Amino acid sequence: TYPHRTRLELPIMSSRGCPFRCVFCCRALGGRARQRSVSSVIAEIERNIEKFKCESIAFLDETFLLDRGWAEEFFKAIADRGLNKKITWACSTRVSNMSLEFLKQMKEAGCYYIFFGMESANDDTLKRIKKNITVEQIRRAVKWTKQAGIIPVGAFIIGLPGDKEEHVFEDIEMAEQLDLYSVTFPIAVPFPGTELRDMALKNEY
Repeated sequence: TYPHRTRLELPIMSSRGCPFRCVFCCRALGGRARQRSVSSVIAEIERNIEKFKCESIAFLDETFLLDRGWAEEFFKAIADRGLNKKITWACSTRVSNMSLEFLKQMKEAGCYYIFFGMESANDDTLKRIKKNITVEQIRRAVKWTKQAGIIPVGAFIIGLPGDKEEHVFEDIEMAEQLDLYSVTFPIAVPFPGTELRDMALKNEY
């Protein structure tokens, strides 16, 4: 659920591709991030406002705000043009990209909602799936997001390599502790082209 509480929220992509190598991801948009210019994204937002009376934006980038320089330019452009007074926006990003100061900047620029791919409450599992994050980073990112006044949501994947039944209950317990607005528990699927697929074909369940 996207609680934008407006009459119309429209999608935008500011980039394509993801440079990270999580074993479960097929990286449908490629393994190299390609970023649109800030000016083109701002122009699309303004078009959505003027033509469609849009009041909120859902950024559909696989990992939004990968480039801090781009992000700061984007935040400044939104403020300079007064768009943070006209729209709110949501995005998906990594817990390792976050700091309290950065999240406060996001809030000031209009961000109301962030989806985090948390995947697991177990550090060993996070290493096996090459997520390159830690449980402590997950906890900090959620705490800082709330402190900044942004709604945190996320997902934990069930059935990752090496997981046992007790790990699933660890995920559920952590989700409860984090007190997220929304949390999902998708099942790990060995999609073609993923390292998870190769592991499955080798009976590395």
